[in-house]
Amino acid sequence: RPGFRLARANAVERELATAAERAHAKGGAAIVLDGKTGEALALASWPVFDPNDGGAASERARLSRATGALFEMGSTVKPFTVAMGLQSGVVTSSTRFDLTAPVAVGGTSIRDAHPHAAAISVSDALVYSSNQAMATIAVKTGTAPLRTAFANAGLFESAPIEGLQSATPVVPARPSPLDAAAMAYGYAFSTTPMAVAGAYTVFVNQGRRAAPTILRRDPAGPIPSVDAFDNASAGLTLDLMRDVVVEGTAREATALQALDIAGKTGTAEKTAPAGGYDPDRVLASFVAIFPASAPRYVIFVALDEPARLPQNNEQITGGALAAPVVGRIAAALGPLLGLDMAAWRGDVRQALLDGDDTP
Repeated sequence: RPGFRLARANAVERELATAAERAHAKGGAAIVLDGKTGEALALASWPVFDPNDGGAASERARLSRATGALFEMGSTVKPFTVAMGLQSGVVTSSTRFDLTAPVAVGGTSIRDAHPHAAAISVSDALVYSSNQAMATIAVKTGTAPLRTAFANAGLFESAPIEGLQSATPVVPARPSPLDAAAMAYGYAFSTTPMAVAGAYTVFVNQGRRAAPTILRRDPAGPIPSVDAFDNASAGLTLDLMRDVVVEGTAREATALQALDIAGKTGTAEKTAPAGGYDPDRVLASFVAIFPASAPRYVIFVALDEPARLPQNNEQITGGALAAPVVGRIAAALGPLLGLDMAAWRGDVRQALLDGDDTP
């Protein structure tokens, strides 16, 4: 119903604007998809402008960061690398990665920010967001399977959103082994938040990707979709993403641990004008599947270039800034989407609705 659609949009816009302003971000995006149908239930880009006076708005305000902006997405891409590794047989639930030494690819050494003193499991590879582990998977599978998996997930496509600007991803035409290793942890190609949100529908549909749309779709009717991963690989990866929320990079948003949410954080450094990457200019993001035990919705939040501020404990990570916003959006939208909110602990739900992510 129109009233409910407006309420959903208002809730998402409010939470995104509050978070972006609090973080002194350059911009932000938030997306809520019905993962079964691909229908966009809410889209928001910040800063906003008056569409009745678009000529008075700045170019920065007119840009839709949800559909029209390209970013290297960083670690939110890693679940697709894991799913690809599982499907190819290179990775199993019992795989352990020896990351005590850097991974050498094409004459370059790939290191994690925090060294590992011992081998880690595939679960820990996602929980601790290991670039080395993702590069290892890419080296073992080869460039072609990774490229195919990412393409099937929709990461290399312009999201088919009606009536909105939809940027075309930038992907190496002939990726080298080093390109593939970097792609495996979310660099060396640029895509849109909408493409990433659409890709996460594979974890709702047992490996099939639903094409995003702003039009209503009948969930009982034919849904345009693409086979990306097998059911087992998508299902196990979803379970691993729950671990990210409970004990990994999203654990700073402690209230999420009491919610039925699985997801992956991203803190993607942006390129510096003089070359290389700038650790102080990042895209801080979090993508969630909600509810995790009965997957249905995809919630994506990104803050573009948040500032290191005392109120955020000088943190600019996706776990610190974007994950709590996803929790508040889930809390606000749950009743509007007809979800049984009685299963939540009352104090956690109220804290999220009040805007406190650490009850």
